[in-house]
Amino acid sequence: MSVVDISKGGTNLDVSANYRGDTQEIPLLAVGNNLRDIELSVPLEEESVKVHIKEVLVKRLAKNPVTSRYNCALQFIALKNDSKKILHELIYRIQRDTLRRNTTIK
Repeated sequence: MSVVDISKGGTNLDVSANYRGDTQEIPLLAVGNNLRDIELSVPLEEESVKVHIKEVLVKRLAKNPVTSRYNCALQFIALKNDSKKILHELIYRIQRDTLRRNTTIK
């Protein structure tokens, strides 16, 4: 899985999984499931930042017909205060890095 998008309220993941007909091979990611005690690892250029999430809710699991990969939307239900702080700092860091790469002064 790789992080496609992240916010204070949740994340979108790109999931590589095999399906056989209607039988899902990743049953943990069924829409409506609550997942507890997960670790979200977001790779950055110099390091990987890890955020412990106490509970998430699977909101969406949709197959991309072009790539045959799945997009999984997770809503953060419960985070400890230290995890909220790490997530907040991570989002600002990603925003700063994106602005530095995409901003040109003429």
